[in-house]
Parts: sequence; structure tokens; C-alpha cells
Amino acid sequence: MKKIFQNILKHPYLALALCLLISLPFLIYLPKIQTVDNVDYFTPKDDPDVIFYEKFKKIFGNDEFFIISFKQKNLFSTTYLSLIKELTENIENFPEVREVLSLSNVDDIRGDENAFYVKKFLDTIPSTKEKIEMLKQRALSNKMYVENLISKDGSTCAIIVFPKEEKHNKEFRKILFDRVFNLLDNYKRQYHVKFHVAGMSLTNLRLSQFMKKDMRIFIPISYIVILFTIYILFRNVTILLIVFLNVSLCLDTTLGLLPMLGYTLNNITSIIPPLIMSICIADSIHIMSQYLANYKEIGDINDAMYKTLLEEYKPCFLTSLTTFVGFLSLLWSELPPIKQFAVVACGGIVLGYFISFVFLPCLVVIFKLKITKTQQVPFASLIKTINKTVSNYSRYIITVSIILMALSCVLIKNINVETNLINFFKKNTQLRKSMDFIEKNLAGLETIQISLSSTKRDFFLYPENLHIMDKVCKTLSLNKEIDKVNSFVDFIKQMNKAFHNEDNHFYTIPKNKATVAQYLLLYDSDDINDYINEEYNHVRIVARTSIHGSRELKKLIDNINKQLKLIVPSSIDFRITGESKKVVDIVNYIVNGQIESIVTAFLVISIFMFLMLRSFSLGILSLIPNIFPLLFNFLIMVICSIPLNTATSLISAIAIGIVVDDTIHYLYQYKEERIIGRDINGAIETALIKKGPAMIITSIILTAGFGILCLSSFIPTIQFGVLTSIVMVSALFADLFLSPSLLKKVKI
Repeated sequence: MKKIFQNILKHPYLALALCLLISLPFLIYLPKIQTVDNVDYFTPKDDPDVIFYEKFKKIFGNDEFFIISFKQKNLFSTTYLSLIKELTENIENFPEVREVLSLSNVDDIRGDENAFYVKKFLDTIPSTKEKIEMLKQRALSNKMYVENLISKDGSTCAIIVFPKEEKHNKEFRKILFDRVFNLLDNYKRQYHVKFHVAGMSLTNLRLSQFMKKDMRIFIPISYIVILFTIYILFRNVTILLIVFLNVSLCLDTTLGLLPMLGYTLNNITSIIPPLIMSICIADSIHIMSQYLANYKEIGDINDAMYKTLLEEYKPCFLTSLTTFVGFLSLLWSELPPIKQFAVVACGGIVLGYFISFVFLPCLVVIFKLKITKTQQVPFASLIKTINKTVSNYSRYIITVSIILMALSCVLIKNINVETNLINFFKKNTQLRKSMDFIEKNLAGLETIQISLSSTKRDFFLYPENLHIMDKVCKTLSLNKEIDKVNSFVDFIKQMNKAFHNEDNHFYTIPKNKATVAQYLLLYDSDDINDYINEEYNHVRIVARTSIHGSRELKKLIDNINKQLKLIVPSSIDFRITGESKKVVDIVNYIVNGQIESIVTAFLVISIFMFLMLRSFSLGILSLIPNIFPLLFNFLIMVICSIPLNTATSLISAIAIGIVVDDTIHYLYQYKEERIIGRDINGAIETALIKKGPAMIITSIILTAGFGILCLSSFIPTIQFGVLTSIVMVSALFADLFLSPSLLKKVKI
């Protein structure tokens, strides 16, 4: 290392060019970064439920949909019926749309005593008030329409749009909704109608758009806050410029890894920029702080930087290694975006360490960074105060810390594990308002798909099996959380009713298979294909609910499973599937991944701590200030009712990787001071004097950097920013107060 550092400082321009050359491939890929506008990337491809769901969709079509809705007292009038018809026809012509369902084109099964026929409900718009009123009553009497396409009071309508599945076109949803909203804007001006649009497709798109907006805000503001903080602390423009260039190169090369590896920015990997910036700043500040101290003592740029590199490369390597391990532990997660986050974050740490120990020293030499002899190291007086506080109140510091940790251990079981994509958006967003409107007037936007199947062809043409399906539907409807249930049985009942002169008494299942087969022969429409396959042995039941939270969805799905086990015979295979089931499975992966990553990271980092400190007692002691911030984080989550979700689940592994850094710097310096013969009190004070300022500066910058996330439009990102900032502050307390207090009492 001595030879490497000597050559870097002897040939700074050559070393700088080499560093940039190595960074070039990553920088070339940087402009190719892409974002995603869906949440499918969360799903493990080899999950049995996912595999079944993909097969299920091939039979019945993609169940993703969104709803366009509006409310008018005189909805059943020539004006607004024409609006529904025009909107439906226009949207049907969009190339991104698979199917549109509304009062305009839904099947209307009519008949008499001898036959029935199928036509579009709004095939022609009635010209008289009497006929329009009859049409309204017909719509409100059809159980398949009410709460699905029209509200119970007949004042709110729904146009249900099923997009095509375009997995390879990342701009697919944006293009579709640009068309939709442009169309609605035209009709809004013409009819003075307030449209409400909501559903899974739009939720996915808004997730992506809010993420892009956050990225545009975070990086510039992060730079401004960080650079402002550095300037306030050091009062030196050259230092500010060096740190800025170093952090920028670290960030850009890391982000270049995303497209290089075929990864995208999503609401998990979007956390990487502030994270890498924070880590690189920490290394930069430790190097710069030590350099300033050495230059003040030596007075020569090259000699001061050479001494700094020899003093800092080992502790910075150890901190990078432990942070690397913390992020690497996330590879145990079953969720693809978390694995991708782990890979890119680990790559960023390696690149950041290399750049900080090559690029930054070259800049210091090239820019000829000097300081005056009288210039003070930031926070020197504060460190003296901390030393006095530790000397006088170490017992109280330890006691308070133990109480907080014990309280966290007791309350940790109360953490709410919840992923709710809707609650990711603030209540004042248009998406939330539209969703509330639709779910208040119609059925919920969340769907639970029930699959019933048999190996026997024509199985669901037999009345006894249709009765089982009907019993399943009625059982589902008994759950207060279920708003609407649609199935193949509804069509059969409607056909039977139509065949018997629209007599409601015949809204029942026919008595024999031949009648059912006859009805299906007469029925000439594709709508039924969404609910039964061509062999008539696999059916789909759709239950709509207004529940969006994973915890409540899991309760509902578990309850439905129990109910169906009691009523579905062994001759029928039943399975709950769909997007809601995916959400529940994702939460299970999050919880399991959280536990595995924390345990793995903690064990591996503990081993590293023992090895690098070469002291069992010092290694044990080092674990306490690292556990404290983690437990304190969980305590805050319980107190503030912050759930463990896709964003906050990363905090523990990230915290383990970051908070251990200052502990390593401090304890490594403490051990060095003990080796040269200082007593315990002298070693504690000297280690704080040498490492304390850099620890405080990095913590301030890290807190400010993560605090920027509070400006997000995305609630989990806000929570992540707040909690990580709290972790940084609590970690600083543990390193400046708890660690020295423990050293004084244990006397290692």
C-alpha cells in the first residue's frame, strides 16, 4: 500500500486519468438508466403461486384493470348515455387496450318463454323518457351490473378498461393513460363532467412517475444540502469542490451499474443514490479531516496526504467491508428488486472505496489544498464537552441506553407488517380521491381471484357442480369485506331467467345439464370466456373488495381458504390467486427476508469486528453501540405506527452496514492508542479528539442527506428518510457517548 500511495501522489495526473478510465464504462451506461411503471418486478418468478397465476392468466386473460367513473343525477339521459357510449367506443380503439366493459357494450340477455337472445345493453339509445326510465330499471335489476357498472342509486357509472399485457414496453402504461386523460379532458370541457380514474394500472404508473419526480428533486437538493453543510463546517471552497467531484464520480459510476446489469430504477433501487452519496461522503470526510490535521502538523501537501492514506485506508476498508456485508445480506431476500438493490449497493461500495483513495488524493495534490495553521478543526470544543460528559455521567448514559434497548425488545412484537400501495400516496393526491370516490359508489378496486377446476371435461355444465360454485359465491358474499362477486353462475342464472320470460323466480340454476348446454349454445358472446374455459372444467370467480392493506388482505384470504375447505368437495381443486394474493406473498417474503438479512449481517459483521479488533472483549463491547440504533429504530416505528413495508424493511440491513462505520473508526483508533501505551481514559479521550469531529460531520451530512427523502411524494420513502436519519443520530449518540462509557466501566 505504501508503494501504491507513493505512486499515486508522485504521478497524480496519471493516477487521475487511470481512475477516470476505469470509471468510463460505467459512465457510458449512465444515460441508459430506465424506470419501470409496474410492481411486477417485486414478484419472485419461481414462486409456485406466481407460476399458477401466470397459467391462470393465459386461460382467463390479464385481470389488471382500471375504472373511469363519473356521477350525474340524470345519468340515464340521452346526453350522458351518449357520453358513455362514445367514451367506450373511443377507448376500445386504443391499441393498448384488450377489452372495455360498460353499460354501452355489456351483454344484455333478454328473452321470452321459448328463447333468449343476447345484444348490447346500450345498442341504441332510447329517444323518449319512458324508454330511458325502462332502461334504467332494467340496468338496476341486473345483479351483474349493479356495483360493477352502475351504482345502486343509478347515478354513478363505471367504464372498466382491461389493458393488454405489454411486459417489454416500459412506456406502455404512460402512453395508454396519456391517451385516456387527453380524451377525458376533451369530454370534460364539452360535458362539464368530473371524471374519476383509478385502478391497478394507474397506481403502477403513478408509482413510477412519483419515483422519477423524487429522483429529479433528491439528487440536486441532496447536493445543495451536502455542499452547504460541508462549506459551513470547513469554510473552504476547495474542500467543497473536491468532495463534490469525488461524490459525483462515485454516484455516477454506481448508477451506471444499473443499466449495465440490466436493472431498472424502482421504488427500492431509487434509494441507492442518497445511500451511495452518504457512504462516499463519509469516506471523503474521514480522509479530509485527517488530512487537515496532518497538514496542520506537517505543513507539506504530499507528506500530509501520504500519512493520511496510510492511517485511513485500513479503517475505511474495514468500514466498507462491513457495509458491503450488510447490503450483501439482502441477497437472502426472495424479492428481485431487493436482490438488485444489494448487488448495485455492494458494487457502489467497492467503486466508492477505490475512487475515494485514488481520485480524491489526486485532487488534493492537483488543487494544492492548504489550510492556515490557525484554522480550527470543526467541533474541537464540542469533543472536549463530550469527554467531560462521559467522564462524569457514564453510569447514567449506560442506564438510559439499557432501558431504551429493553423497551424496544418488549415492544418490537407490536410492529405492524403492512404493504398498502394505496397508502403509499398522500390523501390529497388525485389518485386517492378518485379511488375513494369509486369505492364509495361502486365495488372495491382490489380483486381476489378464486380458481375452481376439475380434470373432467364439461364438469361445470352439471347443475350439482354449478350449485357448488354458487355456494362458493354466496359464501364469499357473506364476508363483509367483499363488495361484489361475479362468476359463470351469474350468466347461467340470467339466461334461465330470460328463457322464462324475465321471471325473477327463474333466476336460478337449471335442473339438468342438457338445459345448461342448450343455453351456452344459444349464447353468442365472448364475455363469458372471462369466467370459464373452453372445456368447461375450469372457472374463475372474481371477488372485489375495498381492502388494500396486506395484513387485512391476508386475514380475508385466510378466512376464505377456511370457508372454502368446508364447502368445496375433493373432486374440485380450488385455489386463491390474483394480484391481492401476490401482495400478501410479497409481505411474507419481506418479513422472512428482514429476519434473515438482519441475523446474517449481524453475525458476519460481528465476526469481522472480532477479527479486526483482535480482542474478544472489545469485539463483544463493539456490538452494543451497533445494536442500539437498530432497536431504537424499531421503537420509533412502534411509537409512530410506521409499518414494516417494502421501503422500511431495508432500514435494518442498511443501518447495520452504515452505523458500524463510526464504531470501527473510533474503536480502531482507541486500540491504536492503547498499543502505544496510553491508559484507558487517555485512549478514550485521544480517540474522540482524533475521530470525533469526522464522526460528527459525517453524521450531520448523512442525517441531512437522508432527511431530503422527506420531500418525497411517496410515503414509504418519507418514512425511510425519517427513520434512517433517526438511526444516524442514535448511532452517533452510541459512538460518542455509549461506547466511551462502556470502555470506562469495562476497562478493556
